[in-house]
Amino acid sequence: MTGSIDPPRGREPRFPSDGAPPDGSAASTFPGVDELLRVEGVQTYYGRAHILFDVSLTVRAGEVVVLLGRNGAGKSTTMKSIMGLVTPRQGSIAFEGRRIERLPPFRIARLGLGYVPEERRVFAGLTVRENLEIGRQPARGTAQPWTWERIG
Repeated sequence: MTGSIDPPRGREPRFPSDGAPPDGSAASTFPGVDELLRVEGVQTYYGRAHILFDVSLTVRAGEVVVLLGRNGAGKSTTMKSIMGLVTPRQGSIAFEGRRIERLPPFRIARLGLGYVPEERRVFAGLTVRENLEIGRQPARGTAQPWTWERIG
């Protein structure tokens, strides 16, 4: 994976600089936070193998961002770098304005950032309900808590 994942230059922002949608509705459950996630210049290696080359991306309040690429392009390594499962050698990663690239994965998760790997064997011995319970967290900000009725 090379280069930047940021949108092309000249693209108009989806919302004004304050992060609020034009209709005045709430853009985020994190009041006052426009950039939820910023990854800048990340270089990640597995041993001597250089996997991520200068990866950058930004996720702003109210946006949905998709990471696409062919097999072996570095999608999973990008996510593992963000979650602290692999430590980048260079670059920075910030969640809600706080640098996280040197935090252990459990601390990053406690900040509210999660990762669901594509492999299906992670908690194979648990039911679907038990797997969902593991990731359950209290509601943040003005977000409604999830209930079994809402997701069922």
